Amino acid sequence: MCTVLVLLRPGERWPLLVATNRDERLERAFDLPDRYWADVPGALAWRDRAGGGSWLGLNDDGVVATLVNAHDQLGPLAGKASRGELVVRALAERDAASAARTIGALPPARYRGFTLLVADRAQAFAVSSDGAAVRVDALAPGHHMLTPEGCDVANAPRVRAYRDDLRAAPPPAPEAGDWESWTALLRREDADDPHHAMTVTTQSGFGTVASTLIGIPAARDAAPALLVAPGPPTRVGYVPLDTKTRQT
Repeated sequence: MCTVLVLLRPGERWPLLVATNRDERLERAFDLPDRYWADVPGALAWRDRAGGGSWLGLNDDGVVATLVNAHDQLGPLAGKASRGELVVRALAERDAASAARTIGALPPARYRGFTLLVADRAQAFAVSSDGAAVRVDALAPGHHMLTPEGCDVANAPRVRAYRDDLRAAPPPAPEAGDWESWTALLRREDADDPHHAMTVTTQSGFGTVASTLIGIPAARDAAPALLVAPGPPTRVGYVPLDTKTRQT
């Protein structure tokens, strides 16, 4: 039940802002963002140890890619490739449009259902698949939300609950390290219904396992902002990472 918050605003000092909570089985191990893929040296991303791919990352050209599994399609399935490879493939491209075309051309039957955001300083796309067909939608400037139901699905519980709050929240100011308006959203809990919660806590071994904040600056020679919480953001603080060098 992952959630992605997006603000695309070309021409601004920070034209792309992305924040995510990853919801997964608690025992599924992962590694902090780093440059793990020798064949895609520009990619800086979280690594899922089980599948070897990623659910979120950025590259040196300012492309951001993040994946949300389709509703009720969590985890691997015999005969299907890991969806984590889609993020790494997208980060091999130099702009969001190329990444969207690349992912959109892959055979849909290879993967379980997903929605993938690919975005850069100027454009954003939602690439979605139900396992039978792939759809690529260009996103207009402004706010967007990805949930297991898809991108900006009006009747999705989290979209209904938080869309207006997202639009009303002051935009984060990465240069000042100020993400409070969005982290307050990402920390929202609902003990009665995890489908409405941003930070999910259950007794079934499933919940929010990581949170990420990304800001892409307009200046190509400026460093992106990348802050990570390797746990529920209600319990674990965000730590800034160096986006120019390896972490290990």
